[in-house]
Amino acid sequence: MEKQEFGLDQALDLISRLPLDGESQNLVIQVVRTTLDAVGVEFDRVVNEADSRAHELGDRAAGLEEQVHDLEGRLADLQKRLEELEAERNDLDLFVKRFTKPESA
Repeated sequence: MEKQEFGLDQALDLISRLPLDGESQNLVIQVVRTTLDAVGVEFDRVVNEADSRAHELGDRAAGLEEQVHDLEGRLADLQKRLEELEAERNDLDLFVKRFTKPESA
């Protein structure tokens, strides 16, 4: 059976099961680090992987935010154009209505 490498996903799973609030937080973190180091897990590598992934996700989120901003600008332009078209149509409808009244004899 192959030895499975302990990585970020496993660390996140482990940490999510532990009580990391209150006064015991530092002790829990120390015990986890010491235990993983004792079994040969390079915890600093896992932390660096988490940091890299966080930066990558931040970059992807920034890209999406930029796309959303661009789309919001485009949407605002389209809404303005729609309002202009509706106003022009209303003016034309009013014109037609006024000048197609049946003439009184």
